[in-house]
Amino acid sequence: MRVAICADGMFPESIGGIQRHSRLLVESLAHGFPELGITVVHTHPDKRLFAGFPNVEERPVEPRPGRRQYILETYDLSGRVADVLRTMPDAIVYSQGMVVWKDIAEFSRRLIVNPHGLEAHQAFGWKDWLVTLPFRRIFEHIFRHAGHVVSLGGRLTTILRRIVPDPDRRIVVLPNGVVPPVGPPLDRECPAGHLDALFVGRFATNKGIADLLAAVDLLNARGFGDRLRVRLVGGGPLYEPLLGANRRANVEFCGGVDDATLDRLYMEADVFVLPTLFEGMPTVVLEAMARGLPIIVTDVGATRELVDDTNGFIIDKGNPADLAGRLERMVSMSAVERRALGHASLERVHARFTWPRVAQAHMELFEKVAAALAAGDRRA
Repeated sequence: MRVAICADGMFPESIGGIQRHSRLLVESLAHGFPELGITVVHTHPDKRLFAGFPNVEERPVEPRPGRRQYILETYDLSGRVADVLRTMPDAIVYSQGMVVWKDIAEFSRRLIVNPHGLEAHQAFGWKDWLVTLPFRRIFEHIFRHAGHVVSLGGRLTTILRRIVPDPDRRIVVLPNGVVPPVGPPLDRECPAGHLDALFVGRFATNKGIADLLAAVDLLNARGFGDRLRVRLVGGGPLYEPLLGANRRANVEFCGGVDDATLDRLYMEADVFVLPTLFEGMPTVVLEAMARGLPIIVTDVGATRELVDDTNGFIIDKGNPADLAGRLERMVSMSAVERRALGHASLERVHARFTWPRVAQAHMELFEKVAAALAAGDRRA
């Protein structure tokens, strides 16, 4: 059996959630299933990214030049990918995002599409809704032709069920994965009466940082200023404006950090907070769970697959008062209660979200599609 995994960029040559997912998926499949033939169609013509895996073949194509309109360039890229796929008529095709689009009907029976976060279908505000309209139409076209569409779970499945034909057969839930830290889990002290909260993400409107800072203001007004510290990690268009306007002694802007520093910040935190306004299945939440942290996250995307009242709190998006209330509850928790939440996060990661488990779930889907194709099922 051969699978062609198609992606517009691979980590670390390209930075992004889909690019990191693509890299880790290929490596996990190649390591866990050496009998599987894997062809990677990527956009790094001068790079050999998987030289250490004998069952991985690389078929690079020219990348998007980045000089024209994004949608037109992506359509042209999908044409180059289609040319490669025509040389592999028996391969199952796994497409990340919009990479398989042009002439998609040629590949329908063997095509699996992973749209990831469905950001265009979660746009907030009428301006964003109008801007993302072309992307919704493109994805709906892709979904009509794909043999299977991957959902990360949660609310994303609800969205897909409205727009994917024959959803019971064609939608499959495959979560994101995480690489847990090496070594035994940290036994946190979790002291009651003080809380170190950590945010990691891009400083953009959709990440809900304004709601987090508003929640801090509410708590500081209630006298929690010396019992709560919030660290914000990341960069982006809002970083400098928010940093310049910050007058809160208990809020620290850390900027972009290297992996070692980020790991230390995870280990020093008592709770991870992500008040995002829309999301897929956020890798940063998985990373925090893998380090034994309780989680406070908004009810968006697939976050309910990750968090419930056993390992944290799901909150309403755009609601600083709700977030403030949950942070206050965390401050007042005993060490035993906090430790139990963190242990539940860790157990959930190891039960469902490590990359070997995610690769196994993908392999089961590939085997199902291969069997249907071999049997001549037109609906494979």
